[in-house]
Amino acid sequence: MQHTRLYVGDLPSTAGEQDLTDLFGQVGQVVEVSLFPNARYGFVDMGAAHEAQSAVRKFDGYSLGGSKLLVHTVPPRSFPRSSGGGFFS
Repeated sequence: MQHTRLYVGDLPSTAGEQDLTDLFGQVGQVVEVSLFPNARYGFVDMGAAHEAQSAVRKFDGYSLGGSKLLVHTVPPRSFPRSSGGGFFS
């Protein structure tokens, strides 16, 4: 099964992985949370596309810790990963 990745921006500095797991878990299975706290954004991988869409509808603009979250889906990669030998190798 392919997961759907969400970008979550404008996070409050106090937000942690468990906070996002609990929040997004309200609409579906949270597979993984990756945070970049100094940059105030992160990614949430949801178990299914319909769960991710529900999360976008529910949490885009949601107030968390005084910040209004920016939530949108991240398009899947449309190109295969390089096995080396490219321009930068």
